[in-house]
Amino acid sequence: MGTSVEPKEQEAIRFAKQVGDHLQAACHADRCKRLLLVADPHFVGLLKEQLGSLTDVTVTEIVKNLGQYDSREIRSHLPERL
Repeated sequence: MGTSVEPKEQEAIRFAKQVGDHLQAACHADRCKRLLLVADPHFVGLLKEQLGSLTDVTVTEIVKNLGQYDSREIRSHLPERL
């Protein structure tokens, strides 16, 4: 018998797959050399599972939920130069 997954978790996994597929396609098409992942710890983990290894792409992570901040506050958590 398999383990059951809550609907909210199923949706997070599905969304991580969609985002991961999109990012992989962009990276493999040589449309990006750097990737900045900004998400809460759980979603970063799900996304990294979907991304696998990306060659020739520098991946930086900011493992923090910034959803409650306005754009000015979000910017203060990001690297000076993107």
